[in-house]
Amino acid sequence: MRGDVENESNSSENGLEMAVIREIYNGVNAHELLESELEKALEAECDTIVIEPQRLGEETARYLYVGDCLQKTVLVAGVGSIVSAHLLEDKPYIYCTAAVISVLGCGLYTCSWHNDPCSKYMVETDPQKLRSRNVLPTSPPPTVLIKKKNGFNQQKNVLTTALSLIAFAFSAFKLYKLVKYVTV
Repeated sequence: MRGDVENESNSSENGLEMAVIREIYNGVNAHELLESELEKALEAECDTIVIEPQRLGEETARYLYVGDCLQKTVLVAGVGSIVSAHLLEDKPYIYCTAAVISVLGCGLYTCSWHNDPCSKYMVETDPQKLRSRNVLPTSPPPTVLIKKKNGFNQQKNVLTTALSLIAFAFSAFKLYKLVKYVTV
């Protein structure tokens, strides 16, 4: 058997473009070839990418999960910093630590995930949505990536960055006020 990517630019009933990355059973560099085919599909910005090789699909899903968790950590740490700065003004180690975690996480996300073409996708597991995209279940099930709406992704990134910077500035201001009154 040979591995290849099928770019199905012919429209399905929904008019979606689909790329299918098939399993390769021969060759020593099969995994590297599959990774390069996935990169091509991501750069082509296909609406749906079906990854049949289980190892590559699991790695891609894990990569997307880590990026999503990092972004949620930034949001939670930012909100936690602001709330704890209001409630626990005399404990700057709590809200300043949360603000620093938020800013560092935001920087890491921006440098590592934000510009990666893979971050524009999410893993789809809903069988109903998969059927509507003409993805048939197989054994083992493929990993299916669905392209996110671009406006939503940009808004989420702006919100994450803004919240992180606001939390840091607010914590710095609260710390300044605390130090100012302690020294007076």
